[in-house]
Amino acid sequence: MKFTNLESDFHILRKTVLFIVRVTCKEIWEVLSPKKIPLPSKEIRLKTAQQFHQVTDFPNYIGAGDGKHIRILCPPSSGLHYLTTRNTGRSCFMPGLCS
Repeated sequence: MKFTNLESDFHILRKTVLFIVRVTCKEIWEVLSPKKIPLPSKEIRLKTAQQFHQVTDFPNYIGAGDGKHIRILCPPSSGLHYLTTRNTGRSCFMPGLCS
């Protein structure tokens, strides 16, 4: 959903929409991140880096990220939302992470 849709759906200014989204995301992050994404200790980071180095031969890394554009059939009335600048037509980006 785009901010302009929220503006018209709820009849509020874009500035207000941005403020609400920013505050809501911050609160969600502050409440859920300690429970769902705890910070690893130094020992865990060093062990992960060592294991990752053994597998990939990349020293001092603890993970990697990559992604792929997946070609899709767009939902009706989606406009330019799924159009990419890579001239691959309409696609959705699927990111991936590993450690």
